[in-house]
Amino acid sequence: MVEAAAICLDSKGHRPGVRLAVRGISDRSYTLEWQPASEQAHRIWQYNRATEWGAEGIAVILVENETPYTVIEAGVQLTGIDYWLGDESDTTFQRKARLEASGIRYPGHGIVNSSVITQRVNDKLQQTNQSDDTQLPAYVIVVEFSRPVAEFHEK
Repeated sequence: MVEAAAICLDSKGHRPGVRLAVRGISDRSYTLEWQPASEQAHRIWQYNRATEWGAEGIAVILVENETPYTVIEAGVQLTGIDYWLGDESDTTFQRKARLEASGIRYPGHGIVNSSVITQRVNDKLQQTNQSDDTQLPAYVIVVEFSRPVAEFHEK
């Protein structure tokens, strides 16, 4: 996930030390540090897969910094989420919350319109409806790599 995020950030012309703005659940920013990905890594990662995994990697870090939770289990199809969250110290791995993450990275160096990000957040919030019967909080994080910015919302 770290390598995927590095590829996404590199592809947008960012260098280690760039600031990631977080909006929604908090209005903070984080300094992102990474080792630039090798040319081979850039050739190996498929565009969409790097975007998805890179966004998930950043989302995991944000969850651990902005909530009391950590990732404890991968989600499965038909749950509408990527990961189940729980308490790091809980050895029984009780599910306490849900996480759905998504990335936006278009070719070139243009900035993505904020309405595109808002629509993706809304789509992902709706997607989590599939596991609403759990009555657990759901977090949606959409990472847009051109700025970079992360929209972080709780349902």
